[in-house]
Amino acid sequence: MTEVIWGTTIQYKEVKKTIQQFLSSPKYHLLLENSYETHFIDIYLPDVLEFDKNLHKCTLEYPTQILHLYDLVASEMGYEEVEVRVFGLSQVKRIRGLSPSDIERLVSVRGMVTRVGNIIPSMKSGYFKCTECNYNIDLVVDVRGTLTVPAKCPHCKKTGTLQLIHTLSYYIDKQIIRLQESPEAIPAGETPQTLHLLAFDSLVDSAKPGDRIEVTGVYRADPVKIGVSQRTVRAVFRSYIDVIHIKKYSKETEVDIDFTTLINDDWYERLTRSVAPSITEMDDVKKGLLCQLFGGSAKTLQDNQKLRGDINILMLGDPGTSKSQLLTFMHKVAPRGMYTSGRGSSAVGLTAFVGKSEEGGTVLESGALVMSDKGLCCIDEFDKMTEMTRSVLHEAMEQQTISVAKSGIVCSLNARTAILASANPKESRYNPKLSVLDNIQMPPSLLSRFDLIYLILDQPNPERDRKLARHIISLYWGHEIKTDSLDISTFSSFVRYARKRCKPVLTDNARTELVKGYLEMRKIGSENKTHKTISATTRQLESLIRISEALAKMQLREKVEARDVKEAIRLVTSAIHQAATDPETGIVDYDLIQTTKGYREQSVIEEP
Repeated sequence: MTEVIWGTTIQYKEVKKTIQQFLSSPKYHLLLENSYETHFIDIYLPDVLEFDKNLHKCTLEYPTQILHLYDLVASEMGYEEVEVRVFGLSQVKRIRGLSPSDIERLVSVRGMVTRVGNIIPSMKSGYFKCTECNYNIDLVVDVRGTLTVPAKCPHCKKTGTLQLIHTLSYYIDKQIIRLQESPEAIPAGETPQTLHLLAFDSLVDSAKPGDRIEVTGVYRADPVKIGVSQRTVRAVFRSYIDVIHIKKYSKETEVDIDFTTLINDDWYERLTRSVAPSITEMDDVKKGLLCQLFGGSAKTLQDNQKLRGDINILMLGDPGTSKSQLLTFMHKVAPRGMYTSGRGSSAVGLTAFVGKSEEGGTVLESGALVMSDKGLCCIDEFDKMTEMTRSVLHEAMEQQTISVAKSGIVCSLNARTAILASANPKESRYNPKLSVLDNIQMPPSLLSRFDLIYLILDQPNPERDRKLARHIISLYWGHEIKTDSLDISTFSSFVRYARKRCKPVLTDNARTELVKGYLEMRKIGSENKTHKTISATTRQLESLIRISEALAKMQLREKVEARDVKEAIRLVTSAIHQAATDPETGIVDYDLIQTTKGYREQSVIEEP
């Protein structure tokens, strides 16, 4: 090893000594002791800055050389297989903010993963053997991934006799990840920029499409060759980040609060007031959306059949009734998810499509539904979707998978996402004389997969209109009414906390209440002697279970109680009465959603 870092006066021995003292500190010595299973330790850069400013500066400006010293010192301390990873830069840059001055320096960027390539072997060291004298030599691959093979054998001096022995060479896993600017970080009027990440060894498969990650690594630039056999290179370089550390992050800042102290009798109503607080009234719609955020619990039966826990909601109504605003808020507060428009979405854009990888092979790229896995997919202008695009939603909404058979790739992708859709009637204004199916051009098989269908209508009401006008004017004037609603960061943190910690189970009282409530809902349609209709199906029963579990989650309870079931029945019944009431008879008829015709129309057809 040379005495100093090339181009500087920084002494290797001095830096190595400082690193040894730092790793011997109680905190990191304990991390090294506990690293036998993981084979890596994470070093927080502010700790390095506090320990020695010069070491911190060297780590940022010369990461290739200094990080190698961290690994070397750890090996000399008896931890030979431990890899040192650094993270926690004070400045996190945007992808479009990276400049040529950052090349070969330690940088940190944030973005959303849009593609994860296949895992391929990458040579770390090559074992070569001379075919003439059997002399062998180990050559180490440099930091840029190149291996320089001597033209002559060092022993017999003959040219072209060194042959690579693959079985004795050392390989590690390599994966290329494509990172895109997060939607909320893209400047107005700009298109998102992308950056390639190179992940090695244990960092492989640490991120999946749709994840928002903060990456720490070395920003590199490689020249682009004009031809494979030519040594001439272009003046334009291809940039990428050699990944050192990956950390997942959420759209909103994490809030450190003991949420158990906030739970009280008014907590459910306070959460409701926190859903789009700038939108007045619409309490039942907000409560339904609140249940969708928390969701139920997915279950796997003994025969490996899976029952979804996600809640799907459709908002149908007149233009200008705040549907898109509710969608935007839900996308902002949901821990994970995508926002798309029905008019601008294609079938492959929602599911998956086959693209070309950097190595020239084929790779499956995820669409909006797959990238929203374990999150929320918001679809605006749902009625503007083409028939082909809507057809892919059937499997995703019930089985929560996407089956793909393209370009020789046959697989099933997870799409465990809740779908929140908004749609306008086909004549722009909802016609109360027609059923929901007649008002919206959508197949009943798709409509019946929504747990809750809300009709949001713009009906003249002097008292309500006066209250709404005053509320809107107060928003523009800056004199909006102060409420005890949670801010977005706290709200989003609570949703993540509850979804992660709570897996409520049904109590005996809750089961009894579910059976009783379901029978009552079925009874509504059979009470009329002349028009016996279907007012609820088993899908509504499953919806009741999911919504009951969501209500228990938002109270941080481990058990679903009878009061949760009663509120779930009220929410579902209210939505059914809105969406499945026959406009002529006024009777609840679920056939209006499940089939193309209600009981009344079917009876007319059956008459001779």
